[in-house]
Amino acid sequence: MKTWKPVAAGILNILSAVLWIGSVLFIALLTLGLSVGFGSPIRGWGLVRVWTTFGVLMIPPAISVIGGIFSLRRRRWRLALAGAICAMPVFLGFASAILLILSKDEFQTTGKST
Repeated sequence: MKTWKPVAAGILNILSAVLWIGSVLFIALLTLGLSVGFGSPIRGWGLVRVWTTFGVLMIPPAISVIGGIFSLRRRRWRLALAGAICAMPVFLGFASAILLILSKDEFQTTGKST
């Protein structure tokens, strides 16, 4: 029986990823803007460190979006749960993980027992 739980979990995953991406962009732009505003723009390896940190911080929301898509499609429960776990720094990830755990039986398996 299909319920609303996987759909709600997928939406919460994607929403938490959007919030995470927005906050990371805000912090990155604030860091770069303040460094220029105070007369000491970040150059050289400092700029590389800022962009590397930005890139690394964008990995969990990407996994969260992928997990949200699989949750909406009710496929690959483990990947959907991984997306919810990656969304946990934003509070919506906890609700998403709980909904996914409660709706595990609604996901399709691919021939293997999960």
